[in-house]
Formats: sequence, C-alpha cells, structure tokens
Amino acid sequence: MAGVFATDRLQRRRLLKKERERAEAERKNFELKKAAELKIAYERLTEAHQNLQATQQQLVTQEKLVSLGQLTAGIAHEIKNPLNFVNNFAALSVDLAKELREEIDKRRAKSEGRGEKGEGRGEKGDGRGEKGDGRGEKGDGRGEKGDGRGVMTMISRISKRLLKRWCKTRRRSTTTASARMASSRA
Repeated sequence: MAGVFATDRLQRRRLLKKERERAEAERKNFELKKAAELKIAYERLTEAHQNLQATQQQLVTQEKLVSLGQLTAGIAHEIKNPLNFVNNFAALSVDLAKELREEIDKRRAKSEGRGEKGEGRGEKGDGRGEKGDGRGEKGDGRGEKGDGRGVMTMISRISKRLLKRWCKTRRRSTTTASARMASSRA
C-alpha cells in the first residue's frame, strides 16, 4: 500500500504540475491578449492625440489669420480715411481749377472786348472798370489795375467759397457717420 500511496502522490504532483503549467499558460495568454489590446488602445490614443494636436495647431493658425485679417482691415481703414480726405480735397481742387479757368476766360474775353472798343479802356474810356469808379467787378475796392491783384482777389474769393463748401460737406459726412455709429450701438 505504500507503493499505491506513493504512486498516487506522484500522479497528483504531476497532475498539479500540469494544472499549474496550464494555468500559467492561460495567464500568459491572457496577459498577451491584454498587452495586445493595450498596445492597440495606446496606438489609437497616440493617433487621437496627434489628431488633436494637428487640430489645435490649425485653430491657432486660423486665429492668427483672423487677427491678421482684422489688423489688416484696421490698417486699411486708417489708410483709407486720409485717402478719402485727400480725394475729396482733390475733387474740390479740380472744381476750383475749373472755376478759376472759367473766370480767367471770362476776364480775358472782357479785356479783349474792351480792346476792340477803346484800346484797353472801359465804356467811358477812362481806364476804369465797367462801373467807371476804379473798382473791380464786385465794387469792393480791390480792383483790377493790370498788375495781377484782381486775378489774385478772384482766386482768393473762389478758394474761400470752395473751402466753405468743402467744410460743409465734411461736417455732413461726419454727422452722418456719427449717426450711423450711434444707430449701430443701439
């Protein structure tokens, strides 16, 4: 009986050893499966992280472009305002030049007409202007003596008139812009 017990004990040890080896193999397989799953999850996580970083970089780039666009628009606006000022003044200068040319042409025609009547004299033949009192067209004491003062007076009058007109248009456009800003705030 001692031999039966020894054989039984030996078989139990072998059986326990096989069970331990099988359990160890199952545990290793389970760990390998888990490691494979963790590796796949890690790769997915890494890919998601890279996508997130790329998206974040795109957002930063887009925000920079938006800021640059706003800055550019602001600069363009600041440049455009003085240019509008210059353009408006240039348009008024063109009007001034046209009026000046018309006035010079009128005066030239008048002086040519006088030359035919009485060799450079007015109707009364005394060398004075049309009114015969030594004053210019408007009778303001700043007459045309032939030395260019009359033309300068005329230029001065036209300049003042155009400057007043220009100031009025500027006030209107400023008032209109202020009204637009007030209505946009409301």
